[in-house]
Amino acid sequence: SDLAASIAGGLITVIVASTLVYAGVGPVFAPSQTAGLRTLPPAENAHGVALVNVAIQLAGCIGPALYVGIFSSSGFVAAVTVATALAFAGFLIAWFYARREGSAKRR
Repeated sequence: SDLAASIAGGLITVIVASTLVYAGVGPVFAPSQTAGLRTLPPAENAHGVALVNVAIQLAGCIGPALYVGIFSSSGFVAAVTVATALAFAGFLIAWFYARREGSAKRR
């Protein structure tokens, strides 16, 4: 009974957290892709879109494999720590990129 309640509580937590993460991907991903492609000349837009799509596919393959490998060898805490560090690094890169783009537009 306690185990079932614990599993149900954990499952609800995972579902809520996943929903929040996935809800944030769209509002972040589309503008960042647009900002990146906007820096290309119009004749190279098709190549830029292709490169972005390849990067998405690679991340979709490598990311889960990396986290499962870390989880299997070092445990859940290590996998979550790596995921958090990579998310924070991505946030910092996006932050500095957005600031650089914003200051370039003001000139």
